[in-house]
Amino acid sequence: MAAIVLLTAVVYIASIDTLMIVDLANLSEFRGKLPTFHVPDTIFGLDALKMVLPYAVIVALVGLIESFLTLTVLDEMSGSRGSGNRECIALGTGNASCGFFGAMPRCAMIG
Repeated sequence: MAAIVLLTAVVYIASIDTLMIVDLANLSEFRGKLPTFHVPDTIFGLDALKMVLPYAVIVALVGLIESFLTLTVLDEMSGSRGSGNRECIALGTGNASCGFFGAMPRCAMIG
């Protein structure tokens, strides 16, 4: 957090020309377009699967644990009981479909 504040101040004070979000929003290739469905150009093979699978499982488990913790907090706040199975299915479906639209997969976080 300190680095973000410090570098923001340096860029602002020194008037360094940087690319901002508003600049990206004004680019013609992004203006008024929704993401389109496409199959990513990746190598589908046993070697690629062996390399990616352990990391994919770890990241998926971290996302599920964070989502379950958030579900527990919401259960305590609302006094009702949420469905962990429904949360798991929704998270997996949403994250799997993100790859086909070029989006970033996410999870429910307590933060």
